Amino acid sequence: MKTHLTLLLILSLISSVAFAQYAGIDHLQPCKYFEDDSKDYRGYHHKIAEVFHLKSNNVTINYIATPSFSPEYAFSLTKAKRKYLLTTRQFSENYWYAENKDNVELLSQERELNKTTAKLMFSLFSIALDSCKNYIPKKNGLSYIGFDGTNYYFSERMDNNFRIGKTWSPSTPKMQELVAICERIRTSQPVDFKKLNKRIKQMISGFEER
Repeated sequence: MKTHLTLLLILSLISSVAFAQYAGIDHLQPCKYFEDDSKDYRGYHHKIAEVFHLKSNNVTINYIATPSFSPEYAFSLTKAKRKYLLTTRQFSENYWYAENKDNVELLSQERELNKTTAKLMFSLFSIALDSCKNYIPKKNGLSYIGFDGTNYYFSERMDNNFRIGKTWSPSTPKMQELVAICERIRTSQPVDFKKLNKRIKQMISGFEER
């Protein structure tokens, strides 16, 4: 018991130090997603990519969240003729920890998003991904390690060109707002799109000022 508690304290300390370094990152990081993962994670990420349509040629932008313990979820946004379709997806439980993965359900809903907001979201993802760069740890510091939190992935497919960036449990205002906007978009609750569009425009301007 004492050994177990000691191990937990050590892991907590390492995570806290790593988080302190990672906390100041205000941009997305380039991500190969599952291509350079270990065997176990590769299988998991292949499944996430498959069910959340990450590789679909019909999807323009994709937002995926993989929390440590709660269910993974996502939304995709694409143009279908003259409509902009927003599809939200969520597992019925955390897929990584599910004892019987065959029993995990995928809950899905589709609705139309207004043209103005959809185009702003396309622009937001594009400029956020333009700012992608690798995180370089401080000299003699720890590289990024995360034991408990959420990975957020942002992807874009334009003319068969695919790119993806990520952030982990962001604490900087810019990355927090990027995630918050996506969370607002995916909600089924009533949305004040006038206010939301203003937030997206401000977010875009913030990236342009860099």
